[in-house]
Amino acid sequence: MQDHLKLQKVESPGRKDLIAGSLEEAEPGQAVVLDRKGNVMSARSYRIRRGIAWTALGALGIGIPIVYTALWGLSGAFVGTGLCAWAATRLRYQLIVRRAFTRMVSGDHDQEEVLRKVIGAWLCPRSVRGAAHLNLGTCLAYKDQFSDAKQEYLNAIARLPKQYNTR
Repeated sequence: MQDHLKLQKVESPGRKDLIAGSLEEAEPGQAVVLDRKGNVMSARSYRIRRGIAWTALGALGIGIPIVYTALWGLSGAFVGTGLCAWAATRLRYQLIVRRAFTRMVSGDHDQEEVLRKVIGAWLCPRSVRGAAHLNLGTCLAYKDQFSDAKQEYLNAIARLPKQYNTR
């Protein structure tokens, strides 16, 4: 076989992982995931938990319309599909805000347009809208627009659930 046809392993200068394995290994721009007890979770453990959660969510998204159809027929199919669509829409906005926050942590502070779309969305939950205001305030603070950032922080305090409020 000719030399130029052989496969060679090439190190790609890919993007570093956004989640650090531990607090000691964390570099600037990497996030550290904490569990409910405040302990640092490894990146592998986080990905496994996230995979299980997405699998369960997919099973519910398929199972709910099937069960509702079996119980109530065609009208149950519409109700089950509507419930899944409603939940998926709410989840979509949460994922957009989380992705914007992850990009901000890694150094990309130009997420203002994305966050403003979430804030203006009709079906966005109040708590997610509050998180979007909070992240938008951080974006504006990085751009030295402190008066606008303060207003976004105040909007976030008004929209976040009571357990997050500092009042």
